[in-house]
Amino acid sequence: MITVFTPTYNRATLLEKCHESLCKQETKDFEWIIVDDESTDDTRDRVISWMISADKDKSEVIKGKSSRGDFDITLISQHHGGKHRATNKAAERARGELFVVLDSDDQLLPHALHHITKLYATIADNPLFGGVAAQKGHFDGTVFGPDNIRGIEDLSFLERKYGKGKKGDKCEVFKTEIIRAFPQPDIEGEDFCPESLVWNRISTQYKLRYSEKIVYLCEYLPGGLTANSTLRRMNNPKATLMTYSELLRYDIPFFTKCRAAINFHRFKPCLGKKRKWVGTDQGKPIQEPCIGWGWYLLWPLGIMMSWRDKKKVKSY
Repeated sequence: MITVFTPTYNRATLLEKCHESLCKQETKDFEWIIVDDESTDDTRDRVISWMISADKDKSEVIKGKSSRGDFDITLISQHHGGKHRATNKAAERARGELFVVLDSDDQLLPHALHHITKLYATIADNPLFGGVAAQKGHFDGTVFGPDNIRGIEDLSFLERKYGKGKKGDKCEVFKTEIIRAFPQPDIEGEDFCPESLVWNRISTQYKLRYSEKIVYLCEYLPGGLTANSTLRRMNNPKATLMTYSELLRYDIPFFTKCRAAINFHRFKPCLGKKRKWVGTDQGKPIQEPCIGWGWYLLWPLGIMMSWRDKKKVKSY
């Protein structure tokens, strides 16, 4: 029923707790796919130690049954390419009907996959829905983010994030076939792409059924993606510009569009001399994004923020 996907890089110790949370799941109708982004710690050996009779499929793929839980583990090694490429790799091999992203420093509560399965059963045959979602929580049990879902709510990702003001990350679970239909862009020279770029695209066609129940535990670590958000956007300006330019096309509040336009101008100077756009997006050659001329009125604010970012980076 479910593919649990975990991208990891030098998180062997934390990955141990992630594995333990999966072993405690009430349902065993799932597989675990780990994509290791060329870790230099003992991630590979540690994962293999959790497997019974691990078999090599290809040199970069190792499969086996968990020795502590009745589920399959697949370990895929990739050259340092980032979470977005790891997502594409995992989606290609996934056998589950649903696709759950579980970061290597996070954990699922014992009831998580069972609850997701039950929630999905209520919309499985409805073509308007692309999956389900539930709450994330802190390790102390409190809801992650300032706002939370009440009961059951049917919303697209865009409606939840911008229209209804349900701020804070949620555990979004999409149908695997939809994850495959909306692959992450592959941009030459960049190793990060905001997940929201693809989640926004999916939300133009599908809703999610959100539950108020906490299923996922997390804290943002100093070395995590979110903690280094500004620097990652500076180092990966093309994916960043794509994300902000596309936000301007959606039916979201005007103030949110203004912020997107400011951020577009803010990170565009980070292109530097890397003006050539090479890569693929949705199976087609990638195109440099553009925005309407009216949004250039906000250019001065974006440039001011860009200068501030560069000063902060130099002070690190």
